[in-house]
Amino acid sequence: MKHYFIFKDGSQIGPLSKEELIEIKITKDTLVWFEGIETWVKAETIDELSICFIPTPPPPPIPIIQKPTIETSKEPEKQTGKKRLTTTHQIILYSCISIILVCGIIITTTLFKSNYNKGKHEGKQEVIEEVNAQVDEIENQNKINEDRNKREVANNFEKYFKIRLSYTANNLFGGLSNIKVTLDNNSKYRIDNMIVHINVYRSSGSFYKKFPAIFKNIKGNSSKTISLQNTAWGVKAEHVIFSVTSNEIGLNYEGVNITPNI
Repeated sequence: MKHYFIFKDGSQIGPLSKEELIEIKITKDTLVWFEGIETWVKAETIDELSICFIPTPPPPPIPIIQKPTIETSKEPEKQTGKKRLTTTHQIILYSCISIILVCGIIITTTLFKSNYNKGKHEGKQEVIEEVNAQVDEIENQNKINEDRNKREVANNFEKYFKIRLSYTANNLFGGLSNIKVTLDNNSKYRIDNMIVHINVYRSSGSFYKKFPAIFKNIKGNSSKTISLQNTAWGVKAEHVIFSVTSNEIGLNYEGVNITPNI
């Protein structure tokens, strides 16, 4: 069964089955990785995951609202018996009104600018403080999540640091060839050093010989294979993780160096 890893809400989650991806409700833009691809890709690029997407409906149509037409009728001009002002009187009156309006606009504008600049400065400072507080909160939450992820990998490193051993048994009485040890780092953290002991056994089941496989500087989400020398005896081999060091997650594991009974 293929297992997937996803990157959601700033954290890596996995390994997961296809059924678990459906339960998590991934989207087309969710980043996915699984064994066999080199880097993270969007889920929409993987045909086999198309059944896992949450359908996104298109935006609803915007109704067109027609502006009502209002018919207006002109009222007949009222006849007044008052005498019209002379042209000179009208000019003087309009000039006074204009001066009063201009003075009022100037005073209102001056007061508005003063209050606006004061409020703008205070509001800008409040916005800056609010944004800084939100940034600090996000950074703290990200740090908490990152520390949690590191502890998870450090406490369960055998779940994330996988060893694969392959070889060819030449005949019944002895000889292993094409001995290859592969380390799959399924986490995003670097492995500084790992020593794996390969124990070889005779056909009788007794221990024959031990070979160390040493891995150094294995980047996150990568693999490395080491080839070991052929053996003159032995029909079966097993691997044991002897030590692991990863400064990035604070892991410094060292097992017991036990040689099986000969």
